[in-house]
Amino acid sequence: MAIPRALAISLSQRNESFSSASAPRPAPFYRVRIKATGEGYINRTVIWVPSKKLWFDKQYTTPALPGFWRTESDHTDLRRLARRVRPFPAPAHWVRVLPK
Repeated sequence: MAIPRALAISLSQRNESFSSASAPRPAPFYRVRIKATGEGYINRTVIWVPSKKLWFDKQYTTPALPGFWRTESDHTDLRRLARRVRPFPAPAHWVRVLPK
């Protein structure tokens, strides 16, 4: 499912308003892929675990950096959109679903 342009822009902006987090126990999740252009925006894949209020954030930068777990950003529009889409089931291990 495509997400609205305004939400994609919001998600693709670099934003430092979060805290680092440890990987949660596996739980149902959503995968959000963002393709962005322009200064201050970045391609990324987010593994969003709403029940834990956490994201795994993989930003596609040069040089390449590893992804990381963090607290989620407050995106009411993303939560509203997620109500219409079934999450992926909890994986046995996160390593199987995290972007590289």
